[in-house]
Amino acid sequence: MTRIFAVCTGLVLLSGCVVYSPSPPPPPVVGVPPGHGRVPPGHGGIPPGQAKKRSVVVLAPVRYILIPGTSIYYVEGTQPEVFYVSGNFYAQWESVWHIGPAYEGPWAPLPPNDLPPALKGQTPPGLKRRVPPS
Repeated sequence: MTRIFAVCTGLVLLSGCVVYSPSPPPPPVVGVPPGHGRVPPGHGGIPPGQAKKRSVVVLAPVRYILIPGTSIYYVEGTQPEVFYVSGNFYAQWESVWHIGPAYEGPWAPLPPNDLPPALKGQTPPGLKRRVPPS
């Protein structure tokens, strides 16, 4: 009886020494994300309705500076550079001009033919170089 008690006590004490090994995480899924399988041409690999959200970061108090010899205002204190022409705001991402009702957006891509004449053929760095020093 003492021997059975000793064996049972030993088994109970040893059962607390079981080493737990968690199962490994599942392997990463490789392939095409849902909704990206059939993208019409001309959408840059982004399905319609899933365009990137564009945003402007305000780095400093915003000031409007008229670029000499133009009707374009540079909106100082934003990243990327924002410009104001004839009641609309314009910014460029990945070489595509976008239009918005305010310097914070929301932004919509603008076809090149719809760009105001003052901005046609211009680039943000080129316009920014023409801003007079403050």
